[in-house]
Amino acid sequence: MEKSNFNKPEQAKIMYSFEGIIRRRGITPTDIDGFIEYGGELFIFFEGKCEGVTMLEGQKSAYKSLIDIIGRGGGLAFCFTFEHERLENIIVKDQIVRKVYSTLPNETDFRFTCGKFTVLEAIERCEKYYDRWRKNKLTI
Repeated sequence: MEKSNFNKPEQAKIMYSFEGIIRRRGITPTDIDGFIEYGGELFIFFEGKCEGVTMLEGQKSAYKSLIDIIGRGGGLAFCFTFEHERLENIIVKDQIVRKVYSTLPNETDFRFTCGKFTVLEAIERCEKYYDRWRKNKLTI
């Protein structure tokens, strides 16, 4: 049986204030809801928002910059966003992916359609793509 990520629910109720950490040009810290790293070559980020709430421009810019720099370094990176209802506990793997940003030059090569895949299905597709990418990379 898979270990539950809700093993410390009291910690999930802690709110962080970034008061006093406003930096140049009004920049403030942002958070990452989920992150998986595979051997320094594949990076998957995911960000959840309550229904009707859009990602702030600063957070979008931060994800885009992070993914772009990973791509320029030769890695693969993906960021999935998903919406959820305002519930106490969100099972991320079951949420529907609404948007994706990646290092891939042509999203159609990845054969990914937002709104039709859960976060878990999207992660599995990334892993399969990564396996093919690695195999091709090693045989060149």
